[in-house]
Amino acid sequence: MRKLQNFLFSTRIMSFLIIVFLLAMAIATFVENDYGTQTAKALIYNAWWFELIMFILTLNFIGNVFRYRLYRKEKWPVFLFHIAFIVILLGAFVTRYFGFEGLMPIREGQISNIILTDKTYIKATVDNGKEQKDYEKVVLLGRLGKNHFALNNSFRNKDFSIKYVDYIPNAKNTFVPSNDGMKHLKIVISGAQGREEVYLRENNSTQVGQQLFTYNKPIPGAYNIVENENGLSFQAPKSGNTMEMKTQETTPVYADSISGLHFLQLYTFPNLRFVVPGAPITGNYQLASADKSAADKHAYDAVIVEVSSGGEAKQIALTGAKNAITNASFTSVNGLNFKLSYGAKEKEMPFSLKLRDFQLERYPGSNSPSSYASEVSVISPGENFDYRIYMNHVLDYKGYRFFQASYDKDEKGTVLSVNHDYWGTLITYIGYFLMSLGMFVTLFWKGSRFTDLSKKLRKLSESKALSIFLFVLLSTNMQAQEQTTDSIKSVSREHAEKFGRLMIQDFGGRIKPVNTYALENLRKVYKKDTYKGLSAEQVILNTQLYPFLWADEYIIHLKPNALGKELVKNIKAVNSSIAAAEAPLTG
Repeated sequence: MRKLQNFLFSTRIMSFLIIVFLLAMAIATFVENDYGTQTAKALIYNAWWFELIMFILTLNFIGNVFRYRLYRKEKWPVFLFHIAFIVILLGAFVTRYFGFEGLMPIREGQISNIILTDKTYIKATVDNGKEQKDYEKVVLLGRLGKNHFALNNSFRNKDFSIKYVDYIPNAKNTFVPSNDGMKHLKIVISGAQGREEVYLRENNSTQVGQQLFTYNKPIPGAYNIVENENGLSFQAPKSGNTMEMKTQETTPVYADSISGLHFLQLYTFPNLRFVVPGAPITGNYQLASADKSAADKHAYDAVIVEVSSGGEAKQIALTGAKNAITNASFTSVNGLNFKLSYGAKEKEMPFSLKLRDFQLERYPGSNSPSSYASEVSVISPGENFDYRIYMNHVLDYKGYRFFQASYDKDEKGTVLSVNHDYWGTLITYIGYFLMSLGMFVTLFWKGSRFTDLSKKLRKLSESKALSIFLFVLLSTNMQAQEQTTDSIKSVSREHAEKFGRLMIQDFGGRIKPVNTYALENLRKVYKKDTYKGLSAEQVILNTQLYPFLWADEYIIHLKPNALGKELVKNIKAVNSSIAAAEAPLTG
């Protein structure tokens, strides 16, 4: 027992765990950036080993308080640091197990008390034709690592199991050609939503926007394509034309008339343009993960599960995502009917919100939103009041905190981010306060490291300190003068500062001072705030006033790799060749 205490309360294990803890959070930041928050939670934040680290750290801090008697008066600053870490970790525990987050979408004029949870669930409703029962399980799936879950239970003396098979993030139905598939006709459609590829299955109809297409299944009022011994024929409900791509020659297409369907020709009708690239092909649709570049941030994920009971098993795909309620899928196994879904769960609040008005403001001359706000009414038993929620102005009520998160595309609805973690947030803030207080007290408390350093500094003679100060000041000024005594012709710093106060509008529509714009661009190009002693405003002005003088400045930052060195070498060689060629002319 003594050895275990010495191990848990040792400063070495504390230092090691803090390093591992910080390293894990650093890695989680990169994972979250590349693979999303859900993956970071599944892989690190919600992992058992991450919680174990925090638990051992809590025990270590508590043990060290008594081991080194940090509660003594002379040790109060260190005592405050330890207590602060303990309180912060306690707040994290409360948030993790008792708090929850979610989204609340509301349309203008509607009243709602429903929150869509941030956690994702596998939900199952099982029935035998007479009775039914609901089951659910929290699942956290990520793009990295091994995913696993199983919901094992029984219904009316029949055991059943719902097990994880596969996870497909940003799932998309993708057509895969195959010899044993069904016949499909590919159509490339250009509309208000951009370019879209549609595969029409034989003997079926497909809705594309507001248009209905059929393949070997004619329907009155639809764009009908029929295959016969002479090829493909086409019938449109509206008049339009077709254009030969190579010759740009157009041919009219009359409403309800039947004509041959031509490949690689542009068909144009009111609110519709499409091309048929080639002949029908065989294949099937399969769920596949969309590329990150092409993935829609609102796209759903897919989970493949296996439902088994009494020796019988079936696989089924469920689509969904956090903060979203999706349609259920159905299957039957061993005489039991299963209604399955994946996604968020609805939580009811003890009060309601009514969205009276959603307001969106844009930057002048731009479609980019500058701010948006929700005018809501809180409807609670015995209390009603109005409130305005906008960016950096939240609504706190009965332990719930509402943030303005996003809005509907038609600007007639809002999406509020909801956080219900009053005690976890309060405890964590108390921990931060204690940590700040400990840092402040450390600066003045007798016996602390800072007071020891202060005493040593006082022992330095004033003359030595003054000499060091003057040496540093003069060397800095000389260096600045050497940097600025270049051949660059420049406007004065005072004039550039006045120029930096002007307000401009960037390409995103945001209003900002020239100073901010100049700093952003210099940091992107040169990776620093100044260039050879010139401020960012001076650089912007000088490049505009004297572009020929700046053509020879190596201001573009290059990483010290082989490609960068070779590029600089080639640029210098080109400049030398130009100078050699111009020498006889200027001489």
